[in-house]
Amino acid sequence: MFKILGIVAGFLILGILGSILGFLVGGIIDRFKSNGTGSVNFFTAARRQSVFLETVFVLMGKLAKVDGRISGQVFRDTKGSLTIGYGHYIKEEEKWNWAAYDPEQGGTRELSIAEMEALFRQDVQRLAEADVKKRFSVPLLQQEYDALVDFTFHRGAGALRDSDLEGYINSVPDGNFDYGVIQDNFMKYAFWFNRNTNQWEYVEGFAKRRREEIDMFRYGRYTLHS
Repeated sequence: MFKILGIVAGFLILGILGSILGFLVGGIIDRFKSNGTGSVNFFTAARRQSVFLETVFVLMGKLAKVDGRISGQVFRDTKGSLTIGYGHYIKEEEKWNWAAYDPEQGGTRELSIAEMEALFRQDVQRLAEADVKKRFSVPLLQQEYDALVDFTFHRGAGALRDSDLEGYINSVPDGNFDYGVIQDNFMKYAFWFNRNTNQWEYVEGFAKRRREEIDMFRYGRYTLHS
């Protein structure tokens, strides 16, 4: 409950940044009310990772698109793709299933915040986590796994292969990585291909996300979208 109130109040006061802060504060209050003081511990790595998996992945979806748009109705993202919620991609051949939520088709219904969060969690598990589990045969630290899941959710499973992250990491079974190679392969995806201009363009929002993923992968710093 406080999570939702925090998002709404924060957005009205500070916009997207305020909604993020409100979500985090509201989530802490909700956990405190449900589980007592033992549920809020800022000083253990295990708890920070738990909070990351429970809440920051949801925040990822809120900022998954460059313009940070969130909508309970179908809209077209910066690439012109049909999207709903926190970044759920809708294939053209599937758009009829979303007709009731698509203004282009005369739809007027909207997903609730709870429905958008549930859809996003399904996407993370189905798309990103499943691909990371399938593609890596070497042991990964939790921080490495989390960084690769974020990267995969944002840029797709093909990016793991095309950037050589998949090939390189699988070639180092002892985990003694050359972090210069890791960084170079993450940062290849600070760009996106603009089909209107037929050119690759640098996107600062993408670059920031890649730097945060690199910090998470190497140092276990969970600063995504903070």
